[in-house]
Amino acid sequence: MIHLYKGNVTYGEKDGDLVSEGTMTNPVEAYVAPAYKIAVFKCAVRFDEGESAGLVTIKPTGTNADCWSLSLVRTVENWGGALELENVRDTNVTFWVKVRSKPGEKPGIDTSVKLEITAES
Repeated sequence: MIHLYKGNVTYGEKDGDLVSEGTMTNPVEAYVAPAYKIAVFKCAVRFDEGESAGLVTIKPTGTNADCWSLSLVRTVENWGGALELENVRDTNVTFWVKVRSKPGEKPGIDTSVKLEITAES
C-alpha cells in the first residue's frame, strides 16, 4: 500500500506525518494566505516494507486543484500540475507542493484538494 506524508520528510528515510494511504481520501491541508500569496511545503510517498512501483503519478484533484503545482525540486521553472516518480520503494521519495491563493480568497486552511496517487509496476 502506498502512503503520503508531509511535515519533516527526508528523502530515503521513513519519517514524516501520515496524511493518507491506499485510497488517498484524506485532503492535504494547506494554509492559504490573502490573494496571490504562495505556500510551499514538502511531501513524500513510500510503500509498505518490501513493496514498490516502477512509476507513481501524483496529481492534485478537487475544488482548488488549479491553484496547486508539484515539483521534484524547489525551483521556479520546474512546477507542473502532475508529477511522475520512478522506482518508488519503501523509503521516502520527496517532492514539493506549491499552493497559491485566488484573488479575494480569505486566509485559512484549504482542505478542498487531494493528491490522487496512482502506481504502475
